[in-house]
Amino acid sequence: MYEATGPQAVGQFIDADLTGPGSGTALSAVADGYLYVRNITASGWGNLITTGTANRFVGTTAIAEWGSADFRRGNTSVAWTETSPVQSLNLAHPIAPRSSDYDLTHWVKANATSGNPADDDGPAIQAAIDSGKRVVYLPYGDYLIKTPVIVRGNVEAIDFMGSRVAGADTGKISVANSTSPFVELRNASASIDVEQNGPDAMVVRNVGALGSTPGEVIDGTSATGPVFVDNASGRLLTIDRPISVYARQLNREGRGAAISGVPPSGSSGTTWRCTTTRATRS
Repeated sequence: MYEATGPQAVGQFIDADLTGPGSGTALSAVADGYLYVRNITASGWGNLITTGTANRFVGTTAIAEWGSADFRRGNTSVAWTETSPVQSLNLAHPIAPRSSDYDLTHWVKANATSGNPADDDGPAIQAAIDSGKRVVYLPYGDYLIKTPVIVRGNVEAIDFMGSRVAGADTGKISVANSTSPFVELRNASASIDVEQNGPDAMVVRNVGALGSTPGEVIDGTSATGPVFVDNASGRLLTIDRPISVYARQLNREGRGAAISGVPPSGSSGTTWRCTTTRATRS
């Protein structure tokens, strides 16, 4: 049994088989919590979902798709019912790459200042990137980047360890050429632009908003590789070149169109975006 007891809890169950003890509720959330399910089969439960005090899908053994929050149809919010047809497109898409290098001899710490507002942490991060190691990490803290940081060489991942990363002046993080087929930027609250500017896949994973200006995912003049955004909030994507963009769990938090841009005339890329309640391709 899954139980979300707080209003900030988010539960998602996709392509799952839920086997119960013979009674009770499979998935439960407080009234203002959030649940989303798709392609669920179940047995051994009295009801499959409870939200607040409402028991739903009583005696049901399968759910095609349902969410506790409204989905969007054009500009209209529509509430899910127990008989709602499937809304998501279930488009075929590649899986976002993930660094699995946990050999600490391949890791290097960026000797940044963490917290001194007068300092630019960009050069220290750049030095770690250029050390030849595969994974750069920043101990938890506050960092300010005032000059461009270019991700290149052997770097496969930069792990911010949950840090707060702000940009100022010309500061940004730009992914250029790497010996790895992808570069993963992960685990941060950030207000700095992240730029795809090379041929390798760029993955932005577990990155939340920092303050009222969280920064954007953008593309540079040399961008040809795809962009993956996997679990990000408050972050917009402005893509002006014919590259592919794949977004999952992208919460724009009311900041306008999640993905926008003006590709060159006559060119096209692929956009696949999936929130907890909708997937679209353009």
